[in-house]
Amino acid sequence: MSDDEARYEAMERIVRYGLLRISGTPKIATENLAKRFGYLHDTNYGVTLDVRSEVKAWFRVLSRGAIPPHTDNAYRYTPTGITFFHCVEQIRACGGQSYYVDGLKLAERIREIDEDAFNVLCNVPLTFHRHIPENASTGIDAAYYKVEAPVFRLNANSQVVGLRYHPRTVAPFVGSETEIRRVYRARKLLEDTSLDHSLRVQFQANVGECTVYDNQRVMHARTSFEDVTDGVRHFRQCHVDREELHSRLRLLGMKLGRRVPEEQITPGASF
Repeated sequence: MSDDEARYEAMERIVRYGLLRISGTPKIATENLAKRFGYLHDTNYGVTLDVRSEVKAWFRVLSRGAIPPHTDNAYRYTPTGITFFHCVEQIRACGGQSYYVDGLKLAERIREIDEDAFNVLCNVPLTFHRHIPENASTGIDAAYYKVEAPVFRLNANSQVVGLRYHPRTVAPFVGSETEIRRVYRARKLLEDTSLDHSLRVQFQANVGECTVYDNQRVMHARTSFEDVTDGVRHFRQCHVDREELHSRLRLLGMKLGRRVPEEQITPGASF
């Protein structure tokens, strides 16, 4: 990552595909790697969060159960941007595989299946919220977030440029019976379609591999490993802002005389 050409290629792939896998990352290098792409983003979970599986987990992500496709921090005005998910320990089995769903392709598929559901997901604000109690033992600060926003964000040309969705953080929808039926029908189609294997890339990360993904474009999930007793699944996670990565990509493009794919750079799910 000390090579500008390699760093440009890495950032361009994140812009084009929303996903990048980097191998050979030392255990202690998560933050240093992320700093090559942007300034580290602090949250109530801290700059870096250790996601280590526990038998009796207090937090869903620390459990061994399956986690459905979602984006993180959907309840914030601006969800976290570029996520670095670094594997530092791995179970010795085929369970606990990560998979990623391209939200732009997902939106296209939903539009093909049901135009009304697509319009609901683009135009009807949902309430996302989360109350997080303080956990002094893990250094997590108390927080209470709440925002109203649609699942898909459109640009001026009615193109989907980002998404936010986390099923466990959506508040009950309030409206007429007809509106409620439309919203829940659209949500069900979204969740069902996000499980379509043709829209995902799935793999078990190797130790030393860091997956970098655009949290406002790509949904992430994992398969269950509840029956696995051999080894521990341990990842380190941190974030940088999307606009900072885009800025550095443009600066590197100018320096290297490379064409920056501006048509692929989107504002994401923020508003």
